[in-house]
Amino acid sequence: MNPLIDLPCFSVYILIFHGSSDQRSRLASEALTSRFRDRVSVLFQDLPLVYDAYLECHPLPLHQQIEQIVQISQAKEPFKKISLQLLPVFLLAGVHLLEDIPAEIAQAQQLVGDKATLNVTAHLGSHLGLRQLLNDRISSLPMEAWILLAHGSRRLNANQPIAALADDLGATVAYWSTSPKLESCLQDLANSGYKNIGILPYFLFHGGITDAIAQSITQSQQHSSLKITLAEPLDASPGLVDLLVDLANQ
Repeated sequence: MNPLIDLPCFSVYILIFHGSSDQRSRLASEALTSRFRDRVSVLFQDLPLVYDAYLECHPLPLHQQIEQIVQISQAKEPFKKISLQLLPVFLLAGVHLLEDIPAEIAQAQQLVGDKATLNVTAHLGSHLGLRQLLNDRISSLPMEAWILLAHGSRRLNANQPIAALADDLGATVAYWSTSPKLESCLQDLANSGYKNIGILPYFLFHGGITDAIAQSITQSQQHSSLKITLAEPLDASPGLVDLLVDLANQ
């Protein structure tokens, strides 16, 4: 008989990020994890442990990061079985979410054995509250027209959720890596008579792409009469932590 089976469980939360070589993204991930930690510490009396982990741009692969977190958690709560709640902080259900993360988690489960149970929540982008959060951002900045700008994917039907989200928000959809591109969307709106246009970046944090977007906007404004406003990435929204806590509770 395994003595761990009858042990009480201790909750540990891991926020899984994509990871980036840009230091701003890493700092923003840690800040979001800290805000999440503060929130769940208020909600739960047993003060669950909260960590951040990364699929890429980390010295250890994700499955070893998870194993390490289990070892640290066991050292802190040696007489409890670890119940890991893994929250993918990803906006799109792409290859990373559907293939890479499940493979890493399967490896992690093999490494930790029955020392911990690993439970994966739905990803951030699937939360219906994200639409309201984005709508609040739009409502706070009155513009004649909005563009929802996402990274985009060349995989078949991969961009469909983004197009549907843009439609719900009453915005035009554009992608950074595929068509329709930002420049063509701006030109179409200008041809339709719009002068005051807002761009809502569907990105979690500042990074190289948001820098490139800002530079592209500056160039566009130099050659037109458009007034373009670039909103902040999603981590600037206070309600983002609420969505993560809700996913954790589910």
